Amino acid sequence: MTAIVEPTAPEGFEPTYCPSWCDKDHLQDFAEGATVEQAREHLIGGPGAVLPELRNIVGEQILRPGGGVWNLTTTQDTALDKATVGIATINLEVHDVFENRFQHNGVTLHLTVGDALELIAGLTHQVNKLLQA
Repeated sequence: MTAIVEPTAPEGFEPTYCPSWCDKDHLQDFAEGATVEQAREHLIGGPGAVLPELRNIVGEQILRPGGGVWNLTTTQDTALDKATVGIATINLEVHDVFENRFQHNGVTLHLTVGDALELIAGLTHQVNKLLQA
């Protein structure tokens, strides 16, 4: 007979405050090999996409190779002393086309709510300009 052993975390591991948007099972994350710091982080996954290849419709030239990706997540750190809750950030992760599985170019922007609203306004403005053309 096999006994099922429930994962145990260090004393005081569980965050005392978990925002309503957090969809993470902190204890399960720790049991699957995350560090204490990683497992205590609040997280919600968001949308993402793989960018398709863009070609010139006349000459069939590749204007943008396909395979680049973008992904959004929201995270918030919880300090180990449980007295400090870090600032929540919306993280925009962008990666270029993967040349091979070991090399990629990418960047992650950690945006505050205000930063994200400014980005939304800027993107909306640019899209509206293109749609008016």
